[in-house]
Amino acid sequence: MMRAIGTPLLLSCMILPGVVACRDESSPPSPQVVVTDSAGMLYVRLADLDSITAEPWQAEEVYNTAAGAAPIEWFRVTAARFLADGSLAVANSGTPEIVFLDGAGAVQRRIGGAGEGPGEFRHISVLRLNRAGELVVYDPRLGRLTRIGPDGEILGTRRFAPPNRVVDLLPLALLDGSRILAVYGGQRIFAAGGERRDSTPLFVFDSAGAALDTLGVWPAQEWSYISFAEGAARREVGFGRTLAYAGRNGYSVLGSTDSLDLTVFDRTAHAVMRVIGGGANDPVAAADVERWRADQDEQMAAAPEALRRALSQTPHRETYPAFGALLLDDARRLWIGSYVRPGQTRQRWTVIGADGQLDGTVFLPADARLLDVAGDRLALLRRNELDEEYIAVLRLVRAS
Repeated sequence: MMRAIGTPLLLSCMILPGVVACRDESSPPSPQVVVTDSAGMLYVRLADLDSITAEPWQAEEVYNTAAGAAPIEWFRVTAARFLADGSLAVANSGTPEIVFLDGAGAVQRRIGGAGEGPGEFRHISVLRLNRAGELVVYDPRLGRLTRIGPDGEILGTRRFAPPNRVVDLLPLALLDGSRILAVYGGQRIFAAGGERRDSTPLFVFDSAGAALDTLGVWPAQEWSYISFAEGAARREVGFGRTLAYAGRNGYSVLGSTDSLDLTVFDRTAHAVMRVIGGGANDPVAAADVERWRADQDEQMAAAPEALRRALSQTPHRETYPAFGALLLDDARRLWIGSYVRPGQTRQRWTVIGADGQLDGTVFLPADARLLDVAGDRLALLRRNELDEEYIAVLRLVRAS
């Protein structure tokens, strides 16, 4: 079964020996989205993301934690998740603790603190909700999952450690049967010089934390390794490719930013949707290279001269990545964020429903990180003019 979104085609055709040549008289050469359903697997082919026209959505701020008489101080926020009661759980990993905000942005309670005991953390990288509505927290330093009840009670912990010390695990989805779908998060691998690209397997782990299966291997972050007299360093390749991923409610999505080619997995770790985008990646503008170099120099202003000189040789790619970020919301809609180029102030998000159809598009601040979407609520991580973090919660407004 094939469904196409777009204007019905009016064709004029010329019949030649062995050939039927048709010309579209009323619409673009191809529809914006073509969805093919094959034995329960959806194949979604998109036109170029920049050219897609879908229902425009607006986002209005409900609250932000930098406003008011007693703004909340944040330090290395890594994740957030809307809960069933409308509150927002935020992983303030620099503390490390979980801060629960009510619907108006006031602090309800805090859980955590530095340590290794029950309810304590050394780092927090992931917040998930299981099917019982419990908050599941992952600490990659301790290699431990912690379950937290709706009232903040610590319900239990579970060992979940990486296979070696040079990588972190990152749980994408809590699957049926207490299994976990995970990829590598941070990888602490160094080389003497040149360029190297990380890769990550997609693992299925059992309830005891043992790897059951590997569903594939994806290319991940591109790095440039630089040696100089005083030591060695690494830096992300300019406009380089990486692996984007997201998970919610047992579902997950991942794909390399080399091209728009995404795979969605369900709670049984089976692929249920593949999203492929058309169009070649745009060439990097010379002005963007200059802006990128200037930003790198500014970030390293306080570094030793030898290190700054070495890192100034970091290479860059000649084309932009195909996209910038992914997110799954509580309705299993897939949010695809455009790649943010230097100097851009807005990031376009294209939203695809669980049926593969286009739902809408919304522009968000380019300097924001989209942490979670549930219903009509969006949670963003932003920074003020002093480079201090704050949380902004927005309400999605649709035209229809």
